[in-house]
Amino acid sequence: MDHSIRALEWKRADDDAPTDVTDAIAAGVVSATPHPDDNIDHPKGYSVKLTLRPDGAAFADALQEAMLDLDPPTVTIRLDDVDEVISDVPVGVSKVPHLGEQNEAELSVKPEGHDQLHGYF
Repeated sequence: MDHSIRALEWKRADDDAPTDVTDAIAAGVVSATPHPDDNIDHPKGYSVKLTLRPDGAAFADALQEAMLDLDPPTVTIRLDDVDEVISDVPVGVSKVPHLGEQNEAELSVKPEGHDQLHGYF
C-alpha cells in the first residue's frame, strides 16, 4: 500500500533545522512492505520513494552526502488525505538519483521510525 506525499522536509543530523524539499520532488510516496507473517497486523517496513525534478540538484547532492552519515537523517512527511504531520522519522538513503539519467531516490525508514507510520497503513 502506498500513500502519496504532499510535502516533505529533510534534516541531516548536523543541521540546525529541517529543509523543505517539496519543490525538488516531482512525485513521492510512502510505501509499506507487507509482513510475511499473517499473524502480524502491521507492515514489515516502509520506504519513501521519490522522483526528483530535473532542477532538484541540491537535494540530490544532499542525499548523496547523507549516505556516509553515521547518524541517520530524518524526514517530516505530510501525506495526501492525512491531516497529521508525521515528524522526525529516521531514514537511511538506499538509492540516490543521478539527475538526467535516473531521477529516482529511495529512503528506507529505520526500524525505530516504524511506529510513527503504523497507524496510516
